[in-house]
Amino acid sequence: MDDSRPPEPSGSIDGHTDTDPPTAESPATTRTRRQTLALAVGVTAATAGCSGVLPARTRAVDTGDWATPGGTPAGTYASDGDASTTADDLRRRFHVETPDLSGSTRGVEPVVHDGTVYVGWHPSPTFDAATGRQRAALGPLDAPPAVTTQTPYRNATLVGVRTVEPSTGPPNYGREQALVGLNPTPSVDDGLRVRWRFPDTGGAFGHWGGDGVSPLTVADGTVFAGGSWQHPDGTQRAGVVALSAADGEPEWTYPVPDDLATDDSPASGDDDRGPDWYPATRPAVRDGTVYAVDALRRVHAVDAATGALEWIQSSTADGALSGRTVVATPSVILLLGDERVVGLDPSDGGELWRQRLDGHLADAGGRFAGAVADGRLIVVVTPEDGSQAVVALDTESGRELWRRQIDALTGLPTVADGRVYLSAYDDIRCLDAGDGRRRWRVLGDEDASPYGTPVPAEGGLYVVGYGSLTAFEREA
Repeated sequence: MDDSRPPEPSGSIDGHTDTDPPTAESPATTRTRRQTLALAVGVTAATAGCSGVLPARTRAVDTGDWATPGGTPAGTYASDGDASTTADDLRRRFHVETPDLSGSTRGVEPVVHDGTVYVGWHPSPTFDAATGRQRAALGPLDAPPAVTTQTPYRNATLVGVRTVEPSTGPPNYGREQALVGLNPTPSVDDGLRVRWRFPDTGGAFGHWGGDGVSPLTVADGTVFAGGSWQHPDGTQRAGVVALSAADGEPEWTYPVPDDLATDDSPASGDDDRGPDWYPATRPAVRDGTVYAVDALRRVHAVDAATGALEWIQSSTADGALSGRTVVATPSVILLLGDERVVGLDPSDGGELWRQRLDGHLADAGGRFAGAVADGRLIVVVTPEDGSQAVVALDTESGRELWRRQIDALTGLPTVADGRVYLSAYDDIRCLDAGDGRRRWRVLGDEDASPYGTPVPAEGGLYVVGYGSLTAFEREA
């Protein structure tokens, strides 16, 4: 018996399905459903003596954690945690080798919360954040999970994506997936670990990304995911879906409007997926609005509470947006494209500025992202000569602040405490976010090639390698 898990809810809420127009659940309906779930948790706790000890209560997620892919719901790849180090006091906290991290881990970012490191890479091992001791695996996940504590459970719920048995669901480039809410307690088996699944058994969820790329984030107890999905009854939709993190029930769905379909879409072709197959990238959430890029690289802004469309932006003064991913800041929405960055007004999507990158936006294992902190956007670009450079842009104007040549990068840039962290095939580097000067560089070795994205959290810097996890910290 899973002592942290209430009885499974069943059925839809007041007949609401994701085929309905984007509407919010009534406050009374939402409150009643979640109060019922909380009551079930209380009953379970009161009778827990018959089957074991309740799991420890998980502390709430705070700004020093790396609790969701992208670091924050806004996709800033930044942490408020203190991971600062200098060349003189840096030391390795631990290095762990495990076959559970074999295979291509380029760009993979671990998630860190409440003393645990979660690596969403088959079979998804977990580690003690202080010692590196390997704990139980979570079972197969295709990308790092997001952590939420805003549910009635005593412990956290991990929200991830996993491959499921083939069904009649949407094509996803050779595989079908589902979003799942998981109990992280090490002692439970996989049958009890899954708290909920979306869509239900027989349906499937597809998204615009490869291995290790997450389609979701979590904010204020709601899961926001971009992709395409089909329910067991054959209902198909694509766009953004908002789910309750407690039970996986849809709160609203925003399907990408059918009238935006064109013959240029990746969804048009011999497979006849039709206009519904317009998956969005992982959304960015800030100040009550969800931002997502569709398969034609247009930006959609949707109300986070209701799913109502606020605006769509599909072009700029010099042509199509061609967006890869979006990052939300309080004053500007940053759309990262193949060769440029565009700043959009959060209120209406109007263009504020645009800046060419003098190269292509570099990816890390199919991931495209930039790190934002203190008014600076940090991106990695690849010029025509094949070299690489780290570039800082002013988020208010798009003006280039500094550029530093750097080669063989394998992970995405991350930012914490005024420092930029980068991983390469043979080292980890730290740059000053203000001017780009190098603060330190740590060479890897045969046992610790740092292929993944370095994650600053809980006073350390965590990076996944080929068959390994390494953590660094400042010298005591």
